[in-house]
Amino acid sequence: MVSKYILIISCDRSGGKALMYSLSDKMNIPWIDWMFNPQPHHPGYDQMKDGKVWIERPNVSCVQHTILSEHQELINNTPHFNSKTLLEYSKGFTHIILLDRRDIKEQISSYEHGLTAEHPYYQMREDFPKNAQPHPSGIYKWYEDVEKRSQRWKQMFVEMKKSMYFISSKLNVPIHYYEDLFGNKQYRKEHLGQKGLPYNNEWFSPTRRLRDGKQWWSNQQSKIVKQT
Repeated sequence: MVSKYILIISCDRSGGKALMYSLSDKMNIPWIDWMFNPQPHHPGYDQMKDGKVWIERPNVSCVQHTILSEHQELINNTPHFNSKTLLEYSKGFTHIILLDRRDIKEQISSYEHGLTAEHPYYQMREDFPKNAQPHPSGIYKWYEDVEKRSQRWKQMFVEMKKSMYFISSKLNVPIHYYEDLFGNKQYRKEHLGQKGLPYNNEWFSPTRRLRDGKQWWSNQQSKIVKQT
């Protein structure tokens, strides 16, 4: 079996995590998420040393996912995304998938709805109704004021899309869009399956959206152990 080293670079709220799980599940290969900023339950977290994460390409087939907000820098209070690290890191992969979302309004709304209480910009008004409180998963139920507040993220996503376009042009890799990948079975077949990337179709179901509901996925996934 030919080894496959797959890197997914996505704008936030574009379905990158579901795509990662779908490929990992069908090909029965491990995944790594947030490798530039791992959380306690993520693979790679225990391999941090001196505050730096292990981001060497593993020597086994795997699918890795990073979102552009992991690479965000504020310059004069304007968000910018450092693509230099990603361009260098991507050289070791056999497959690179770039993923964004066309509908920026839905994208920023989804981002606002997904904020957890631990997020530094999370806000909760005292007069919010009970059904606007985060679920145990930290996900908002819909509330109209949240939609209004989501506009504060528009500039960040505008800059994020510019960075994605730059990465695409440098790597000569096309950008796929959430609306196509998650809304069109034939598109998935042509751009994943026929490209040697088999996937589990269930991960693209609308019932698995990370919004306005309880966490249905498990954080316990196949992990990569760094070999010495």
